[in-house]
Amino acid sequence: MNYVTLRLSLRQAQCRLRVPRYIMNPLFLSHLVADFLLQPKWLVSLKLRRVIGIAFHAAIHAAVMVVLLLPTRIEVFAAIFAVVVFHGAIDQIKVNFQKKNLPFDLLFLVDQLAHLAVITAVSTLLPYSYPTFWTSQNGKLVWILLFVFSFAFAWKNLSCLSDCPTKNNRQAFLRFATISISFLAFAILAKIFSFPFYSGL
Repeated sequence: MNYVTLRLSLRQAQCRLRVPRYIMNPLFLSHLVADFLLQPKWLVSLKLRRVIGIAFHAAIHAAVMVVLLLPTRIEVFAAIFAVVVFHGAIDQIKVNFQKKNLPFDLLFLVDQLAHLAVITAVSTLLPYSYPTFWTSQNGKLVWILLFVFSFAFAWKNLSCLSDCPTKNNRQAFLRFATISISFLAFAILAKIFSFPFYSGL
């Protein structure tokens, strides 16, 4: 093999391993879908009254992660299990504080940041090559649509809570800002933790 052929082979290998741009980590999206798009008001109420509500909600998170990530390795299933366990624990702590009538918006923001910290830690410790669907144009479109619908459902449900209603425009703006900050943080970290983990499967 001469020098030119070797350089050409190396260039082709680099092209195959090159990370496509504008990929968003679906692990972060799975949280938004399960926590907002697939969490109706009756489930929120059930979580406040019984532990089975939190367990059912955590199971929805597990199902969404499996669907979006399509895991094939045992360590990925272990990571999903860890996220689910931590999610249930964080939600239970949040419920305990809610019963003490602490400010809802503060609890919501701390709760979402705690979930974000767990998912970020998992993304850091477990480099994962997600399905090639998420590198395609259709995958990017689906990511954006699910993100937007999750945000819309979050605002729809959280803006008119019977237990913690927004009584004036200032409170409504504060709640909208809280939800927006949470979603923005997930979107930013989904972008940051996308590139290192693609291997062109």
